[in-house]
Formats: sequence, structure tokens, C-alpha cells
Amino acid sequence: MKPNVVSDKSKGDGVDSDKSKGDGVFIKLKTFEKQMSSYKQNATSPTATQTIPEERNLSLDNGETKAVNHDGEEAEMIEFCADDTEAVNSDEEETTRSNLPALPTKEFSAHNILDNPITKDTPQPAPRYSQRPNKCVTKKQYEPDIKTNVRYPINNYVFSHRLSEPYTLTINQLSQVSIPSNVQDALADPSWKEAMNEEMKTLQKNSTWELVALPEGKKAIGCRWVYTIKLKADGSLDRYKARLVAKGYAQKYGIDYQETFAPVAKLNTICILISIAANRDWPLQQFDVKNAFLNGDLKEEVYMELPPGIIKQSSEHEGRVCKLKRALYGFKQSPRAWFRRFTLAMKATSYQQSNADHTLFVKHKDGKVTALIVYVDDMILTGDDSEEMRTLQEYLSAEFEMKDLGQLKYFLGIEVTRSKQGISLS
Repeated sequence: MKPNVVSDKSKGDGVDSDKSKGDGVFIKLKTFEKQMSSYKQNATSPTATQTIPEERNLSLDNGETKAVNHDGEEAEMIEFCADDTEAVNSDEEETTRSNLPALPTKEFSAHNILDNPITKDTPQPAPRYSQRPNKCVTKKQYEPDIKTNVRYPINNYVFSHRLSEPYTLTINQLSQVSIPSNVQDALADPSWKEAMNEEMKTLQKNSTWELVALPEGKKAIGCRWVYTIKLKADGSLDRYKARLVAKGYAQKYGIDYQETFAPVAKLNTICILISIAANRDWPLQQFDVKNAFLNGDLKEEVYMELPPGIIKQSSEHEGRVCKLKRALYGFKQSPRAWFRRFTLAMKATSYQQSNADHTLFVKHKDGKVTALIVYVDDMILTGDDSEEMRTLQEYLSAEFEMKDLGQLKYFLGIEVTRSKQGISLS
């Protein structure tokens, strides 16, 4: 019987394949005792690996091959017979068997398990994962209150017991009043429908547009409705407000508009004017212009689609568009057109425009002074000439639709409080 032969061909050391076949097994080790001791120690561990010093074979002049280790010393050649190899293999098999799990005996056979079923007293293996406390528990879902018809009532999340009464009213109004997101929802509510009709009446009164056929090469700009609510100073509901806004983002420079700049009042100028009024004990009156942008005249030729939700009374409305005469909210040139119209109206009554702030208009008459400052559509009027102030108010009411707000209380988010000691801003 020929013993197995272990060759070193995998390392590419150039050993002749014919010489590797022999009657014995040659293991090239420097010291066999050290390797055997480490082999027996690592045999018990299945993950242990054996490290054999790197060696190489050298071919001599006489044709013999000698094994040399990495230090250049001649390695010992030890020959084993087949019996010794079988002994080593038997040791390996015993070590491997000791590491394998034990096979089930007759006591745990399938027949015995059926005869002796598992009971509560039978020890059970520990679960791999801990049990969830919410296992088999239905997730709690939100159910809206049918009575309030509000999906997320704000009173379930906001507590107002520490708020003042005006703030509480404001929160309640925001929670109770539903602002529509489209025309269909607004027309279904009588309050919002009335606000839309009021806006359309204002547009017709100002002669904002006229219905014409769209010329060739022109493109009509779209429009949409915007809804909001106005609250009083104490937080109560003032009115519903619906505004028709043009889609100004579709305008093209040089075709639909030219210049867009319009000055607004500087905060420093407002503070100086209030300080002069406090030092000289002048009255401070506040006015508001309704639909201020609708009063600006347009110089450009602009066309707009019919407002959404409008009732077409006849077939003449088919294919018709609105040719705008006045500015509309949403157009890029609307602020400039409104301020130009207001400036011409003030200069017509002998008021001079300040060079330091173009929104300040001053008039001197008989040694008395009257001053007016405007921020878009909010105005503050002060001075020591009460007759001129009354005349100016009547003139502006005739030119524009004005609203007298009385003494100055709120302006640009600033609360104004007046007393005998002076004026306080907060």
C-alpha cells in the first residue's frame, strides 16, 4: 500500500512533480516537537489555525533538492509511515467529534414525545427576544368630533386660561372660522359669497376693466380669489374679506410692465413725526384707503382672464377677456401706479413732497403746518391747523374711498398709547 504524498506545488517553488511521488510523506519542519505541541493545543479549538514557517526548496548542482527555511538553515526531513499518519488522523477525528452536539437519544424520539406530551411543568427554552408590551393592542386612531366639524380642534391643544381676553377671542375666532381654499367652498358659504360680491361691486365702481376680445399675439394673465378675515383690536371678528388677485408672476418685463419701484415711509421719519406731535401737542389721526391699488392707472396694455366663479350672462362673454384700465392686486406695477396717483392728488392741493422722505407731504399756511405720511395705504395726519386737516380729509374722501380710523393706536405693528405725560410706543 502506497502512502499518500503531500506536495508543495501550490507555492510555485519549481519542485519536480515526479520527485513529489514517493513511498513516504515528508513534512518539512525545523523542530517537529514544537509544531506537534502547538497542533495538539489548537486542535481543540475549531477556529484555531496552524502557522508553519515559510520555507523554500533549493536545487543543488547534483540534481538534489534541499528544503531551506526563511533563515537559510537546512530543515530537518522526517519520514512517517502510513500507520503514523493514520494515528494523527484518528486524533483529529476524536477532537472534532467532541465539539459536535450530542445526538438525541431514544428518550427524546418522536414516538416518546407523542406518548408524553409537553406540559406546563416541562421546562421551556428562554425566548430569543423580549415580549412587546403593546403586542396585539390596536393602535389608537383619531376620530373627529361630528358636532364641531373641525378635524383638529385647537381647544384640545391650546389652553387659554393664562391669556388675556383679547388673545382668547383671537384664538377662538381662528379656530371657529374656516377659510375656504377654492371658489366652490366660498360660494357655498353665504358670508364668503357676500364678500366676493362686495369685491366685484368695488371693481365695477372703479371701472377696473372692460370686456374685449383677446387680440392676436396677446396673452391673458390669470387671476384667483384670496380669502382672509379681519379682526378688531379686542380680537373679535370684524369682517370677511375676499380679494381678486392677478397672477403677476406670469407678466413679462417690457410687455406687461416697465417700472415697479414705489417708496414707502421710513420708520425713522414716522418716529420723528410722532415725537414732534408729542412735544407740540398735535393730534394724530389715522386713515386707511380701501382697495388702494385699484386706484392706480395703468399705462401698459394688460389683459386678464375672467374671474373664477363669475356667472356668464350671455354668449357674448364667451372668448372675452378683461382689458385692465386700473391696477389690480398681484400686478408688479400696482404699488408704483397707486403711489403716482396719490402723489398727483396731494400736489394738486398745494402740498410739497419732502426730499428726505418722498412719502411725507407738508403744507405751510398762515404760519401753521400740516403734515401727512403714507405707508402704502395707511396714513398718519398731524399738524396745528385743524381746519386744513379737516379740508384735506374731505378732499381725499372725494378722490378715494377712505376709512377714518380715529386717533392713532396701531401702525405697522406698533402700539401707540398717548397720555398727559407723552406718547408711548410698544
